[in-house]
Amino acid sequence: MRDEGELRELLATLGVGPDSAPLLTAYAARLFEWNRSHRFFSHRDGSSPEIVLRRHVVDSLLPVPLFDGEIRRMRAGGAQRVDVYDLGSGPGLPGIPLSIALKSLPGGGADSFHLVERGARRVSFLRYILRDLALDGVVVDDVDFTTLSVRADAPAIVTFRALSPLTEGVVRDVVATFPPGSAILVYQGSEIADALVRTFPGGRAVELPTVPHLGDRSLFRATLPCSGS
Repeated sequence: MRDEGELRELLATLGVGPDSAPLLTAYAARLFEWNRSHRFFSHRDGSSPEIVLRRHVVDSLLPVPLFDGEIRRMRAGGAQRVDVYDLGSGPGLPGIPLSIALKSLPGGGADSFHLVERGARRVSFLRYILRDLALDGVVVDDVDFTTLSVRADAPAIVTFRALSPLTEGVVRDVVATFPPGSAILVYQGSEIADALVRTFPGGRAVELPTVPHLGDRSLFRATLPCSGS
């Protein structure tokens, strides 16, 4: 990802308006600056703003059409609001890029994005970046996700990109925390996504668009059942 023009081309293929590009580029630049002291990424993955943009911001954006479709499906089903929860958000990945991109779409995205993160350094960055970029509808929840106060009458979208280890216990906690009918959209490499398909009946792995230097990526999608099922 050499420049903002190349980013705009990618956004167009995802159906995202070009007005999102400056905010996404600014976010990548702040990530790069803070990474030097906060160590969000390895040196290789955070060695320049361009690499941060490609390996982290662009990677987070690849399933935008899937998130948009999920939001539309929930609204068509009568949902009064749709909230997205990014578990183990770290420095805001994928929640911040998704919130910026989805807001530019005709449907306007979700009603709120919750960045769930307990690490003090990451939380300090999240609070800073929300102010710096003036991101509306995005909040930081610095708690364990199992203690979240989640609306029982509204299905949510649950996502995570770097929550590990992804054990059966974590999956059970997600099912117990969020209401039935909520969607889980998990960023994983193809092998892990295939394992999730075997663990989560009814789920499926969806291949994401291929971007140079990112390798094959897929997203696991399932609808959460009742916690007792």
